[in-house]
Amino acid sequence: MKKTIIFVVTAVFVMSTIMCQASPQMTISYDPQDATVSIKGNADGITTVRVTESEIDSSTLSDQNLPLDIIQFMSPGTYDESFGMPENASVGKYTLFMTDSTGNVEKSFVYYAAEQAEEILRENVNTHADKSDYVAAVEENAVALGIDITHPDHSADAIELMYSVYGKDEEDPKTFNENYAFCRAITALSGKTTEEIEEVLRENEIVLGINYDRDYDKNSDLSDSAKESLCSYLSDFDYEEVVDEAEDMTDKENFVSIYSAYSALSSASGAGSWSELKKIYTEDYDFLSSKIVEKNKNYKSTLSTSVFTKMIGYDYKTISDLKKNFDKAVKAVTEKDTQNQGGGGSGGGGGGGSTFVAPPETEKEPIYETVPGVEIKGASSGNLPVFGERKSYPDVNDMAWYKDCVEILAGAGVISGYADGLFRADNVITRAEFAKMIVEAFSVKGTGENFADVPADAWYKPYVYAASGAGIITGYDGRFRPDDNITREDATVILYRIADLLEIKYSGYKEPADINDVSIYAWTAVATFYANDVISGVGGGKFDPKANITRAQAAQLIYNATNSMTEKKKG
Repeated sequence: MKKTIIFVVTAVFVMSTIMCQASPQMTISYDPQDATVSIKGNADGITTVRVTESEIDSSTLSDQNLPLDIIQFMSPGTYDESFGMPENASVGKYTLFMTDSTGNVEKSFVYYAAEQAEEILRENVNTHADKSDYVAAVEENAVALGIDITHPDHSADAIELMYSVYGKDEEDPKTFNENYAFCRAITALSGKTTEEIEEVLRENEIVLGINYDRDYDKNSDLSDSAKESLCSYLSDFDYEEVVDEAEDMTDKENFVSIYSAYSALSSASGAGSWSELKKIYTEDYDFLSSKIVEKNKNYKSTLSTSVFTKMIGYDYKTISDLKKNFDKAVKAVTEKDTQNQGGGGSGGGGGGGSTFVAPPETEKEPIYETVPGVEIKGASSGNLPVFGERKSYPDVNDMAWYKDCVEILAGAGVISGYADGLFRADNVITRAEFAKMIVEAFSVKGTGENFADVPADAWYKPYVYAASGAGIITGYDGRFRPDDNITREDATVILYRIADLLEIKYSGYKEPADINDVSIYAWTAVATFYANDVISGVGGGKFDPKANITRAQAAQLIYNATNSMTEKKKG
């Protein structure tokens, strides 16, 4: 019977010789179930991937020298695409050249036969009991096993670690390669600088089981100094030693738990206050709360201030110090408390020492985030404005870029100046002020919910309730936060939802250069309005979505939106 050969691909990450931070990113994996190559990452707009044999230089590709295959797709920022390898592909190393509007990147993988690899593992590799012989056998059969020994992060140390952690009896090629990729990434951290550690983490986030943005780059629990400490720990750590040393807090073969432990260690070592240290132990890291805080029978929440204050200044050098320092502080505080209680009376007698007095504990107010409306409610209406008279302001000169829109909107009663007659174009807009502007501009009507922080006699109440009732602006946890400033992206979302309210449809999609800084809920509104010239950037092709919108910018946005919607309505 003729055997069917199943091919498996191992992702081997090779950095492009020239790659800027804004260039596309790509990771490669393979699913032997349906024989497809999968690529994930970040790219911008129309994205092209060319599949070639590894020795081919991308600059030599032409109509006369075609790649093995070409895949093209549209990426809105992140992508997840799959494709099958061409039928004429043979076992060996291949390179994917990816190009988008921001640049290019190339990465390689080894394409090999699973049945052949199984046989080699069984008869040529796992037969070696000696570690050095095992390493030599793996490297000798590298291509057939799906391993690229030309990869910059490949080393005998990676294979040795694989031998020590996973043993030498693995016969499944897919699992064997996953183990190798993991160990190669682990050993690649050794002796690296902070920038190099960051690159290894970013390039191997899938292999290591982390999310680079969430767990490192944009992790609010890690300060800049904590990131430096974390990279220093990862550069010096011995994987096997760490697993053995802190087995009660980390899991073997699970880098995520070790990474989390080092993140906690880095944060704790740089904590500047007892409240910061308490947050690290009880809120930021679940394993600290469950495996250290909750398991200490002598700890009580009423002792938190004393315990965490005492921990400030303790040394944090190894993962085990996280537990040792906490237990040490609890013991010191509870023993002192017992001594003070045992002394009786006022506690001021001799021999007892001074009583530890902790600073008062305060609760922080939760951070508020603006959340735009998610649907247009049925019982609401609105109309496009009709502009006529103009109104001028002494502080809006004839050369100001916003002169026309301010005077036209002011003449229509959409915006107004201050009591002293000035417009103050550079002042930022609050949520209450923007609610008034859009309700006046589009004659929005609706009956919204009651907000705890909107007084019955507030000047902005009718505007807030109308906008809320129309579903174009909302509150948060029962509050509207009228005095909070509104961001450029949220103002854009609100205008986009007004277009929905008026049943005006837009087409087209164009991303500003900083689209990845735009909140996911605002992507469609920003990219659509950007494509239709309703909004413009702040220079360099950027939109600056999180910046607070000024009075002049808000006037221009509303003016642009009304003109655009009027044209759409006519069409």
